[in-house]
Amino acid sequence: MTITVTDTAAATQQRITPQVSESVNADGWRVWTARAELTPGTYDVKATVQLIEPVGVVTENKVVEVS
Repeated sequence: MTITVTDTAAATQQRITPQVSESVNADGWRVWTARAELTPGTYDVKATVQLIEPVGVVTENKVVEVS
């Protein structure tokens, strides 16, 4: 899993490897955490996971505003 933080100018600010739990939670998901220090602004935060079974890539992104 990789977390990519991009600013509003589409410049990548950080690539983070999060901490991921070894077991799944009650909903069947692995819990993960990541930390980034950002200056004020708007950022797109995207989590990307490379799947083995079935083969593929899953991504999810959120736009966050840091003030």
